[in-house]
Amino acid sequence: MELLDAYGREFHCPGGGTRIMFDKAARKKLARECSDRQMLDKIFKLYYVESGGVGVTVGHRHRRFHL
Repeated sequence: MELLDAYGREFHCPGGGTRIMFDKAARKKLARECSDRQMLDKIFKLYYVESGGVGVTVGHRHRRFHL
């Protein structure tokens, strides 16, 4: 969650929430700072949704989101 807050990018969700996830630039930046590739592969698939500043859900992507 802390890495998503620091490096993640916000995208609007249907229903008025905001999805925070890693975009391509954030992935590159994190890859330069951390050498554990296996851990990064898991972290890059994480996202969370917030609404009104309150966390609604945290998830792990299995497919690509259509933005």
